[in-house]
Amino acid sequence: MNVESRIVQNKFGNRLTFEFGPERLHYACRDANGERRFPVPYETIDVTTSSSATISNPEFIQRMLLVPLVLWVLSIILARSNPAISGVMFNAAAELGIFFLVCKFFGVFAVEFAEIPLTAPPLGTGELSLRIVRNKEFDAIMPELTRRWKARMKEIHGTVDFNNDADSELDKFRWLKLHEVIDEAEFTRIAEQLRTYAAVRARPLPSEGTIN
Repeated sequence: MNVESRIVQNKFGNRLTFEFGPERLHYACRDANGERRFPVPYETIDVTTSSSATISNPEFIQRMLLVPLVLWVLSIILARSNPAISGVMFNAAAELGIFFLVCKFFGVFAVEFAEIPLTAPPLGTGELSLRIVRNKEFDAIMPELTRRWKARMKEIHGTVDFNNDADSELDKFRWLKLHEVIDEAEFTRIAEQLRTYAAVRARPLPSEGTIN
């Protein structure tokens, strides 16, 4: 597996790994449901569309609540042998428990994702989108995905197919320009090529001479 760069996101029990290869992204997602890994060709990542999703992260909160629970149990065990430490632990357990419950109520541990649709699910998975945590790494991941998507789309669709209908080809290159896969100068050059070719094809064939 050829990996050119790697970005990892961690937030409240969610770990996302983005490994950028030449032609595909190697994506890994680890959360309360386990870990999933799969390769994604760049051309199947619809960077032109995204939505937001927020998960309340109940599994992470439950794990955090284990801390005051353990402190409370220890305070009971030490109640007779060391009442002072037991009291400190009991108060810490109560304060932490209240703190985590308040955080849960206000959604402090919720995680906001951007969901990027996939035009085709990766082989062997039912995944229909990529999740990216909206944190500081988001501003590095999205431009890199977009840059590689544009390069791949240009590689696949950036050549003029003169066997295709000229209007259809022109529509294709308008779409590529709209999404900044090609620039205005490239579009103008290609459009001129298509118009010239269409005009040549439209010319009637010269009539054959008659031999007397």
